[in-house]
Amino acid sequence: MRCKECGIEVDNLEVFCPNCGAPLRMTADYDFIQAEIGGKVDQFLNDKDFYPSESNRPVRRTAENQEAEKTVVVNKKDNRSAPVPELTIIGEKPRHESENGDTIAITKAIYGKDTVFSVDGAQIYDDLSDDEDDDFDDDQEELTEQEEIQTGKGGNGRRSDRDLSRIRARAKERKRKKRKRIILFSIIGAVVLIAAIGIIIGVTGKKKQEESDKDAPDVITSNVEEGGTYSTPFDLSIMSDQNNKMYYTLDGNEPNRQSVPYGQPIRFTNEDLNGDYMDITLKVVSYSPNAPIIKGKSTFHFTLVRSEISPPYMEPDSGDYWEEEYIYIYGPEDAEIYYTYDGSTPSKNSTLYTGPIQMKRGNYVLNAIAIDKSGVKSEVASYVYNLIVEPQVSEDYAFEVVLYDLLEEGLIEDDKPDDSGQYKVPGGGIRRINRGGTTIIENECYYVIQVDYLNDGQNVQATTYYGINDQTGELYRLNRSSGNTFSFG
Repeated sequence: MRCKECGIEVDNLEVFCPNCGAPLRMTADYDFIQAEIGGKVDQFLNDKDFYPSESNRPVRRTAENQEAEKTVVVNKKDNRSAPVPELTIIGEKPRHESENGDTIAITKAIYGKDTVFSVDGAQIYDDLSDDEDDDFDDDQEELTEQEEIQTGKGGNGRRSDRDLSRIRARAKERKRKKRKRIILFSIIGAVVLIAAIGIIIGVTGKKKQEESDKDAPDVITSNVEEGGTYSTPFDLSIMSDQNNKMYYTLDGNEPNRQSVPYGQPIRFTNEDLNGDYMDITLKVVSYSPNAPIIKGKSTFHFTLVRSEISPPYMEPDSGDYWEEEYIYIYGPEDAEIYYTYDGSTPSKNSTLYTGPIQMKRGNYVLNAIAIDKSGVKSEVASYVYNLIVEPQVSEDYAFEVVLYDLLEEGLIEDDKPDDSGQYKVPGGGIRRINRGGTTIIENECYYVIQVDYLNDGQNVQATTYYGINDQTGELYRLNRSSGNTFSFG
């Protein structure tokens, strides 16, 4: 046997060529074919015991009987008649008997490079490809091993052209499926290859980009323009192109790792300014995250200007008032007003103005401030109000009210004081009664009466405060906190 790819002779038992690895099948080495196959054909022809009768013995074709033999050559691709090439070898597969005695004989002959099959004398020209030929041989072998097909009335079971056409159709169908599998696997392989190439290119490109970024200097930017002017409040932002850690200074000194680290935007307000404006020099440095190596530096010069809003104003104006009044506070739009009514400086933690304020009785200082949404504060507005309301009861009346109450409760023996102006207490000791002026509680004026208890006439053991409303004369127990501040007890 010879390899059809490289042409070397190989052992008949080999399946693949040991030289080039190609699958082995019979090639057009006709000397070899005549030597190997021709001998076996002659053996079949000379074996009398193999055939049931002499009439069934195959006859070698010669020039004398070739004309007499009726030959039908059919092209299997388009079913057209074609001339038969010169016969070199003819062989016949064994006959088999069916149950009714019918027989079928299929012979295969090699004519040059083509193959002819004979079915009981009718020859069919073989123009299949090598792969199709292999499939055709397989089907023919399967047919002779299976059964004898009975196709005619005379019990003369023959293999019809239709049967052979089905064999060829199956061979072509197997080839089509094989070609489809090859195309499918080729597509899958191409997709996998393209994906692998894409991944390799992506990883390589990313690695090169990372290496390039690693060596590139860091670019530091800010939301301020060189020489720009900005009104307070103002938020200063700094950005690192490589997201490195940054440190900064605002006084023009060179920053380092001991300087202020940048995290959130830097906020400037009016309180941060010395005067109405301030020139600022911002210097920033960034460091590599894995080593103390400077990656970038930047310097920015800009100016901050104090923002101002108008202070609030009040109605009525400062002054003395003899009737109860309400105070109204007005301020800039989009600003909130906070106030205090004890003379202290207002802030955002003070009372928020939401409506008219009742004027307090007495002399008080009302302070107010406006704060806009950006946090800018106005100057403090101060107004002084003195509400003077004529009392309906006198301080002497208030004193008598307290004295009568002490007498009723048995806290003094008599409503007449002794020579020292003190009042005796039943069971011993004395009480001293003093006038303490007035106090304002919940915008009402009260006379304050202080009563001290002295158990030995020298040392004060207890003190009680009483408040008498200067409009109604009602008596209340009071608690004193700090200074002259009182509340109801």
